[in-house]
Amino acid sequence: MALIYEVIGETPLVRLQRIPKAGRVLLKLESKNPGGSIKDRPGFQMLKDLLDEGKIDTETVLIEPTSGNTGIGLSMAAAALGLKMTIVMPENMSEERKKLMKAYGSELVLTEAALGVAGSVTKAEELQKSLPKAHIVNTLVVYTLVYIKWPFLTLIQTQVLINFRP
Repeated sequence: MALIYEVIGETPLVRLQRIPKAGRVLLKLESKNPGGSIKDRPGFQMLKDLLDEGKIDTETVLIEPTSGNTGIGLSMAAAALGLKMTIVMPENMSEERKKLMKAYGSELVLTEAALGVAGSVTKAEELQKSLPKAHIVNTLVVYTLVYIKWPFLTLIQTQVLINFRP
């Protein structure tokens, strides 16, 4: 039986036969990832890289301000790797998202809805300062660095190219 991170990215390719007129179009069904989105790929890879580089260990509390699928992907990856994850998000995010992240073992810290994600970023920074061993994953910075390195690719294309295999 495969480990959860071994099946990330092993999603089917589907060919569109009737829509394209001038070429072959293939779709990668990222919704078939274990966490339900393409965010499983970068979530796992970022945490694995941090571990491999010695920037975090199993005692580190990982923190990520997010409002969506990135938090789910990171929560799943943290659970698979035996890491502690705290997700900071606006209180008005869907109950389904909250339940899924909690099911993966993440702690949720909810911020005032009116402050949006900016309020979550501020709270994440406060949490990091208050904990003896904490690290903000900071996916927005990682995505920005990817754009700088490969500016001709879109974010989704870049995520697909990430080598997520252990």
